[in-house]
Amino acid sequence: MSKKYDVIIIGAGPAGLFAGLSINGKKFKTLIIEKKQTPGKKLLLSGGGQCNFTNSSEIREFNVRYNNKNFVTPSLRSFSNNDLIDFLDKKCFKSLIRDDGKVFPESARASDLADLFVRLNIENGVDIISGTDVKSVSRDEECFNITTSGTSYNSRYLIIATGGKSYPQTGSDGTGFKLAEMLGHSITVLKPSLAPVFIKNHKLMELSGISFNNAKIDLYRNNTKTGSFTGELLITHKGFSGPAILNNSRYMENLDLLKISFTGKNFEETDQILQAGRNNSGKQSVKKFLQILNIPERLILFILNTLEISPGAQVSQLSREQRISLARYLSEYPSIINMVGDFSSAMATSGGVLTSEINKKTMESRICPGLYFAGEVLDIDGDTGGYNIQWAISSGRLAAMSISGTG
Repeated sequence: MSKKYDVIIIGAGPAGLFAGLSINGKKFKTLIIEKKQTPGKKLLLSGGGQCNFTNSSEIREFNVRYNNKNFVTPSLRSFSNNDLIDFLDKKCFKSLIRDDGKVFPESARASDLADLFVRLNIENGVDIISGTDVKSVSRDEECFNITTSGTSYNSRYLIIATGGKSYPQTGSDGTGFKLAEMLGHSITVLKPSLAPVFIKNHKLMELSGISFNNAKIDLYRNNTKTGSFTGELLITHKGFSGPAILNNSRYMENLDLLKISFTGKNFEETDQILQAGRNNSGKQSVKKFLQILNIPERLILFILNTLEISPGAQVSQLSREQRISLARYLSEYPSIINMVGDFSSAMATSGGVLTSEINKKTMESRICPGLYFAGEVLDIDGDTGGYNIQWAISSGRLAAMSISGTG
């Protein structure tokens, strides 16, 4: 015999947990089914274990941070970043807002936020079962039928909040897409998002750990420029990461060419600075002069060594060819992408349940009445910096409030 609930939520990530604590617990008997043994696994990984759960940007600036700004607007307006911070504050959970806008638990422990969400679900009367994999879902005239590895369940309403395919070790292994298809929904092309890139013949690996606050990256495919991005860049042992890469990895493909300006200046601007140095600081060493560009000394020495220019050489001693080569390396350093990070290293998933099949004002399916979606399972992905967790929470809450209002 199937166990009966009013609402079943599949997935105990930020979207599912916040949906659970937002449901009218007195009116709706609710169950959350989680594949992993521990709820909130993805929250635990966020922000290096510190949990960057939102951003302090003005909410009107949030929309441009997502691939589908029109779809996310109702969710974000119904429960904004400030609403979330205020909600947590009322639960005696303090937030820390960093200078870069990222918002973390004051304790810097992701587990504190996950534990709070679980506790609030329990206080709301929500049942949570962990370590249980949903095998199939279907709908008849009366209810949804959910089958797990050991038990069958029925519910009036169903929320799919399983996440995407990124970090599959947390449970977001693409199961939600299969469940959505079982109920008649379409899935767009799935790609890793917020992923690092790995570079062919990566010559900068010895500079791993160096970051640049305002790097400029031009993206080329088949000798055609397809994009230009500016932001923080991090050199890694195998390639590049940092917001300038992560936020735009959705546009990158294997064998694309990156031309990187470590200073944020283009070739002409960089060459003009070098020419001015020749005229005004000619007796200064090249190494010392380049420090005006705020470039780490390790990179300066690497480039000079690569171009066979002595660090102690005077700026006035640079030949025209050396000056141009130096300007090129500083402003158009070429790197060919060997591979964009896969789902095991990506922070989010690009693609998902087709948003045109969802009512953005309620998060209910337009195809299957009583079915709701929340979070990364939808074709929504945002920039790094807390935007994806905020979307998960806002959309989870909107789905829950829509159900509570219709029951």
